[in-house]
Amino acid sequence: MKDLGKTIAGHRKDYRLTQSQLAEKLTEYGIYLKPNSVNAWKSGLLLPSSRQLLAICEILNIYDIYTEFIVTNPGNPFHNLNKEGLDKVMEYTCLLEKSSDYRIAEIIPLHVIKERKVYYTAVSVGNGSFLDGEDYEIYSSADIPEKTDFGVHVSRNRMKSCFHDGDLIWMEQAEQLENGKIGIFYFDRSVYVKKLQNKRRVVVMGEETVVCRLKEKRTSLGFTQRQVAEGADINVRTLINIEKGRAIPNLLYAMKIAKFLEMGVEEVFEYR
Repeated sequence: MKDLGKTIAGHRKDYRLTQSQLAEKLTEYGIYLKPNSVNAWKSGLLLPSSRQLLAICEILNIYDIYTEFIVTNPGNPFHNLNKEGLDKVMEYTCLLEKSSDYRIAEIIPLHVIKERKVYYTAVSVGNGSFLDGEDYEIYSSADIPEKTDFGVHVSRNRMKSCFHDGDLIWMEQAEQLENGKIGIFYFDRSVYVKKLQNKRRVVVMGEETVVCRLKEKRTSLGFTQRQVAEGADINVRTLINIEKGRAIPNLLYAMKIAKFLEMGVEEVFEYR
């Protein structure tokens, strides 16, 4: 193994850098040293850390760390060439780079073709149409959105909406639709595309459903969220999450809230 400090000093002098100048350049890498620390490397009193060594190699353009600090790199196919031979290799490399035959090929993004069912029978924004489970064609395109399961066409639009007759809309199949989201609804053997607007807070966990009427009951009595939280001895953030349907209250919290509102638990939280 070669002398680490002397090797660094030799490259530093080739770049006409003083110890102070090298220490200053290291600050650009978040490494702060005094010039006497750089001098200690040369004398062998100290050795640079791995992070310091990598930064030094980048500053001094040391590319073959193995050869420079250990021994000749057996993996380097040019290790037996002198300077003249290395210059010839570089000249030939420049010629190869100018030829498009030897350049790294440009990476072209791969557009994955996706396939989804598109139902023949259209859904309606106004009057509904029945969506037959077997009445569809396979649609193939790279432009199909990722998180979708099937497509439908809109027809007989008699309402003001962002959809127009013949529009193809892509849908994601889900067990539950969030309030305010657009979805497909089946009613009386017809299918409609509508926005869900449900004033009641519903939480679904597995097969269990809890309808939360906390906001309805609280506002009817003129209480703020903070007043209910303090009165029921519950963290206000927890109460907000319960009211917004983000969480199902445990039995203790449900009883505390109902007691403060002077109501039965089942009047505030309906379990289905």
